[in-house]
Amino acid sequence: MDPAHPDAPSLPRDIEVEVFMEVMELGTNGPDQPSKAELQAQHTARTKAYDRAERKEDQRRFPAPHPYEATLLSAAALLTSEYEADHRAKKDTAKITTATKKFLAWLGQDDILFRQILPRHVKKYVRYARDEGIPKNTFSAEIGKLKQIYAIAMEEGRLATDSISPFSAVTLKGFTPAKPKASYTPEHAEILAKEAASKKRKDVLINVGVSYYTGMRSSELYGCVIREVDGVSCFHIKDGKTASSTRNVPLHDHLLEWLKEGGNLPDIGSGFNWASPTKPEFNKAFNRFSDAYLLKKHGVSEDAGKLSHHSFRHGMCTRLFEAGYSELEVAHVVGHSAETVGRTEASKTYIKKGIPAKLRERINSIERISLPSIQAAY
Repeated sequence: MDPAHPDAPSLPRDIEVEVFMEVMELGTNGPDQPSKAELQAQHTARTKAYDRAERKEDQRRFPAPHPYEATLLSAAALLTSEYEADHRAKKDTAKITTATKKFLAWLGQDDILFRQILPRHVKKYVRYARDEGIPKNTFSAEIGKLKQIYAIAMEEGRLATDSISPFSAVTLKGFTPAKPKASYTPEHAEILAKEAASKKRKDVLINVGVSYYTGMRSSELYGCVIREVDGVSCFHIKDGKTASSTRNVPLHDHLLEWLKEGGNLPDIGSGFNWASPTKPEFNKAFNRFSDAYLLKKHGVSEDAGKLSHHSFRHGMCTRLFEAGYSELEVAHVVGHSAETVGRTEASKTYIKKGIPAKLRERINSIERISLPSIQAAY
C-alpha cells in the first residue's frame, strides 16, 4: 500500500489522472513537499495498481508483483481477510487488530512500512512488554500474530521474498507466567448468592445460580434462551465461542425449581432480561461484584489462581470429573471442542448428538447449594 495514497486503486482512474496533472502543474513548494520525481513515481505505482486490479492478478496462480510495499496495517487487513475466508472465530480474528494496535502505539506511529521495522525495534518492544508485567502467554500470542502478518505480506508479493522478519528471532525470557484460573467452590457460590440478595442485586443472584449449575461462559449466559428439547427444559446457546459451543444445556432440577419459585424462569424462546447493555459490561459487572463482596469482604485468597466469572466453568468441569464422567462427557456439557478430547468419528458423532436426558443426568449430579429466594433481591 502506498502510504501517501492508501485508497489506491479504489479511486476511479480518470480522477487519479486528473489529480496528478493538477498537482504537477501547480508544482511543489517547501522542503517537506515531495519532488516531481517522487510524485511521478507514486502516480506510476498507482497506475500499475489499477492495471493489476483490472487484470484480477490476485486471482491468478502466479500473480504479478504488487507495485506497493506493505505497511503493517495493510498486511494486517490481508491476514484478517484470510481469517474471515477460513471462518475463524471472531475472537481470534480480533487478536490481529489488538496485536497491531499495541505495537503501533508503542512505536508512536499510525502505520509503518515493514522495511522500517528493524530487529532492534522488536527487541526493545519485547523488553518493554516484559517490564510492564504482561503475561508470557498473552505477549506470545501477540507476537505470533505479528509474525503471521509479516508472513502473509510476503506470500502476497508485498515484500521481497528474501526479506527476514524482524519478529522471527523473538525470545521471551524473564516474562511472568500467566496466573492460573481457579474454581469457585460451592461455598464461594453460596457467599456470592447471599451477598447479592442482601445488596438487592437480582442480576448477580440469578447469574450465580445459573452459572453454578451450568458452567456457561458469561457471554453464553447473556444471550441464551429457554427451550424444551425432548421434554427437557434447556438453555439453548446459539452464539458460542466455537462451533462446539452451540448446544442445549439442561437445567438442574434445583435450578429449575428455584427460578420457577422466584418467578424468573424465562418463557420458551426467551432469555433473561439483563440490565447490562453489552456482554462485556455484563461480565465486568459480575467480576466487580465478586472482587468487592467475595475477595475483599470475606478475605478469599487468589493464591491458588485468579477468580472470575470463568471460575464457574472450571468448577463445573471439576465437579463433573469428580462425579466420574469422562473428558468427552464433560466436554459436551460445557461446550469444549471435540478436537481437544477425541478425534475419532465416534467421538464427534457422540458429541453432536447430545441426548438431553443423559445431559440432565450429568448436570443433576452436581452438588446442590443453598440459594436465597430471588424475591429477597427485589
